[in-house]
Amino acid sequence: MVSIPVHIENRDAGSQKGRLVAFGCPVPKGLMVSIDGLTIKDADLNLPFSAEVTARWPDNSIKWLHIETLVDIAANESKTLSVSTEMESPANEVETSREDRFQACDVIARTDDTIVVSHFGAKYSFSRSGEQFALDIESGAGNIRMTAPVVRSQKGVIIPFAPAEFRVLEGQGPGRHILVEVSGHFKAEGLRRDIAATIAFTFLPFSPLVKGRLTLHNPNAAKHLNGLWDLGDPGSFLFSSCDFGIEYPGETASYRLDAQAPWQQASDRLSIYQGGSGGEQWDSPVHVNADNKVAVNQRGYTVNLQAEAEITSGLRSSPAVFIEGREAGGKGLFFKPHQFWQNFPKSISVSKGEVMFGVFPAGSSEPYELQGGEKKSHQFYFSASASSDQFDWLYQEITIAVDPKWITTCGVVPGLNEIKELEGLDALIDIGISHPQHSFFHKRERIDEYGWRNFGDLYADHETAEYKGSDLFVSHYNNQYDPIYGMLRQYLATGKEDWLQLADDLARHVSDIDVYDTEDDKFEYNGGLFWHTDHYVDAQTSTHRTYSARQQKGVYQDHAGGGGPGGQHCYTTGLMYHHFLTGSEASRKAVLQLTEWITHVYEGNRGVLEYLLALKNARNPGLKNPLTRKYPLDRGTGNYLVALLDSYQLTLDSRFLQRSAQVIRNTVNPAEDISLRNLHNVEETWFYTIFFQAVVKFLLVKQDADQLDDDFYYARDSLIHFAGWMVENEYPYLEKPEILEFPNHTWVAQDVRKAYLLTYAAMFCPDREKRRQMQKKAKFFENYVVDCLKAEETNYYTRILAILMQNHGFSGLLSVIDEGDNWQEILGIKPEVTTTPIRPYPVPIAAGAAVQWLAAGGELMRRLVQLSLKRELDWLSKRSEKVAGWVNR
Repeated sequence: MVSIPVHIENRDAGSQKGRLVAFGCPVPKGLMVSIDGLTIKDADLNLPFSAEVTARWPDNSIKWLHIETLVDIAANESKTLSVSTEMESPANEVETSREDRFQACDVIARTDDTIVVSHFGAKYSFSRSGEQFALDIESGAGNIRMTAPVVRSQKGVIIPFAPAEFRVLEGQGPGRHILVEVSGHFKAEGLRRDIAATIAFTFLPFSPLVKGRLTLHNPNAAKHLNGLWDLGDPGSFLFSSCDFGIEYPGETASYRLDAQAPWQQASDRLSIYQGGSGGEQWDSPVHVNADNKVAVNQRGYTVNLQAEAEITSGLRSSPAVFIEGREAGGKGLFFKPHQFWQNFPKSISVSKGEVMFGVFPAGSSEPYELQGGEKKSHQFYFSASASSDQFDWLYQEITIAVDPKWITTCGVVPGLNEIKELEGLDALIDIGISHPQHSFFHKRERIDEYGWRNFGDLYADHETAEYKGSDLFVSHYNNQYDPIYGMLRQYLATGKEDWLQLADDLARHVSDIDVYDTEDDKFEYNGGLFWHTDHYVDAQTSTHRTYSARQQKGVYQDHAGGGGPGGQHCYTTGLMYHHFLTGSEASRKAVLQLTEWITHVYEGNRGVLEYLLALKNARNPGLKNPLTRKYPLDRGTGNYLVALLDSYQLTLDSRFLQRSAQVIRNTVNPAEDISLRNLHNVEETWFYTIFFQAVVKFLLVKQDADQLDDDFYYARDSLIHFAGWMVENEYPYLEKPEILEFPNHTWVAQDVRKAYLLTYAAMFCPDREKRRQMQKKAKFFENYVVDCLKAEETNYYTRILAILMQNHGFSGLLSVIDEGDNWQEILGIKPEVTTTPIRPYPVPIAAGAAVQWLAAGGELMRRLVQLSLKRELDWLSKRSEKVAGWVNR
């Protein structure tokens, strides 16, 4: 029996009874093929649990599990749970602490218009009739009805929710959960498509708490005239409010404002309104409207009676409501929004017989604007079988993490080692959560990175380096260099919950706000990731969409001052691991969506006009050349390669892996003359390091798939070829500041990529002497980066930390390679990888112009044979207002 330790620490002064906890659990290749026989124990106590397989190895064994369970933990207590892979015999099983933990949830009725779920003695009936939807609950608290969400137009006209589809997903194993999802739409006058809405409910078999989520999505494209994405765009949906209600039969309702506040009886028509973040910078320019005016009119929250008399106010509220049942002391209705003040504005109102949750509450001085391709998800918890204090743990902090030693043995995160002492790069990275003034948490406060659109994103404080003004400079980071991944790596290596919380908040923000979720724009924009705020300019009214008409132009070399999502900014690995660790389907969808988008960026859409434009732009160094069919040696191609590999790991669809090999073969060659790459022109070519980091990932994925084939060795030998050049030629970027436009310490952080690449090249290199040289050079760059950044005052800048986190882990590999002859076994490198010599390759010879154009003509003829007028008109209409008007007339 294999036992996996999972550490839990209660960081609160109060005990937590019946607390739901969730964690991602990695499993080594070949150990488990199903969750049958899985058990979770707290000492000798069997715990109820729900487990979902979120990833499998190429041999179909389980790679990642997402597990939810129920624990009791005393104040300030630490304990270790045990996840075991074999079920003990019934004779040895022990009793659980409470019988009610095993009450099942079950779907007891299902039709096209009705779904009924039995859960902890309550019956949840989802029904629709025409364009009406309701959730009716029969429980000890009486008959309760949750009404459909309602949107009100700018003029206050009610726009009802029109349900279109019910979906039920049941989990795996004996402790299976049930997800009920209701999708529909709201009419959007003046827009091509209606506003999509989904309300989802997750039932667990061992807790009466139900997890809810409401998502609004504007699927329309933005117009973004001249590549500018300001608020006020014609593709936006403007509305005055969105809320839903819970009707209850009880007479007595209570509320509390936060963890420290007592329960208080709610008088009729009481409302709690969170109008701002409550922070010192509550009226930050982060919160400007389309007119570039700050649209927040109060700092924190107010509690009012009869919509008039204010009875109390404060800074930050996390309210909950409890409705007593029909019997004194019996079970009642509990309701609590998640991250209430962080996602302001929000409201809860209680009147006789109804609780209303304002996800976009009425009363704002400005209409809400959901931009084209933008989503927002709102989470909440409720139970119809609760006591008032049963879910106090929702306010309490807890740390839960699989033992880092176990994670390192699983081989699921390349180069991951347990961090026991903070030294070198680890100490620098820890600044992100420990710095007394400049941690990521402090940076949120500095510009008030709160509110429904902003919460979760990181402040791009490095952009303030050239700013001379005294007011707040707003710049959003939009996950450049994948801090989601970097933060999750730190969580897995340290077990520190702060890293997981930051990554979770950021992942939710990215999938909702930063991904352009539309199918109605240019194919090279649809589903793409917006860049960070443009360099050295304030965000103004661009929100998280990079470019604003109000921004200054010409602020740096080749400043475009407009555009849209581009392949040079695509980061999927963090979202993939977020799915593995949290079970988030939104993150999984985002990975596949971004992969489809970046594929279109580099491969086109098979259209004729699109191909003719590509031929016209054949000399654009950032795009695939349609004449040579070669990809640029830059970070965009690296991002493309990573996205394909992440999608392969999510789906095990071999087509992603095959396309990855083709991208490598059409980008570099193991026998090419590297001097022709002009890599000494650092500003134009430093991106090659990012591409080869993606090649490293390809090698690791191929090895996991037991595919040591021609594609593997072609990639390995290309890496070693360029690593040999690096040993002879690479130097710290700031040694030649005169060739850099902005010679700052971001360049020092970027030097860590060289140490990363040289380490992995040494791991795969069959030549002992070359390996030694690569190790030596890698150690040089590691020491340089650590020494330089330790002494640098701005080492806390977001971009510096993101780069260090993304490239974490190589240092431990270097030390293992130094230790002895069995290093390949320790690092999981197959023997033949370092015993198979470098293969001979012919020197690549570029085809002549005549041959290239002849091939292009053949490709054009193939596309003409497959001509689709609809596709061609669609392509044209996305680039010409006149054509669009004619097509849509």
